[in-house]
Amino acid sequence: MKPVQLDFARPSLARAVWRAGPALRVALAAAVLLCLGAAWSGFGLLQQQHQRQEQIAEAARRHRPPPPPPAAAPVDAAQVTAVNAVVTQLNLPWRDLQAAVAAAAGPNVGLLALEPDVRKRVLRIRAEARNSDDMIAYVERLQQQPLFAAVLLRRHDLTEPEGGDPLRFELDATWGTP
Repeated sequence: MKPVQLDFARPSLARAVWRAGPALRVALAAAVLLCLGAAWSGFGLLQQQHQRQEQIAEAARRHRPPPPPPAAAPVDAAQVTAVNAVVTQLNLPWRDLQAAVAAAAGPNVGLLALEPDVRKRVLRIRAEARNSDDMIAYVERLQQQPLFAAVLLRRHDLTEPEGGDPLRFELDATWGTP
């Protein structure tokens, strides 16, 4: 007769492994080791993925396009006119005008004022001369300057015809592009 094995313990995994043969236990241990190796390798790959995502995010922060410029405030017509007038005044060819006026001036002519009108491209010159011949000679020298397109004598005043007071006069000199 065969011996009867009576086992009153509850069935469990540990008991099933213990009852299995040695070959099955070795195969089970190998399977557990393989699973642990796969888990360790997966954990390493997950760490690398997180590092690469952080590198991509850092590169995106470094190469982010600049923020859009703030919306421009509306500008009224008076401000536009004022700014345009200032820009036009700043673009006045002062050096060329002064050089041309100084080149035409002689020893008998004294300059009193230079007033440019940028929109009309006219330079109003106030000067005084000892006599009318010096005044006419100055106007002719200004007309010979290549910067000026036209030179017009606007007015002249002689306060005392017999005295030693100078002859005061005004001219308008229209300049072209230098």
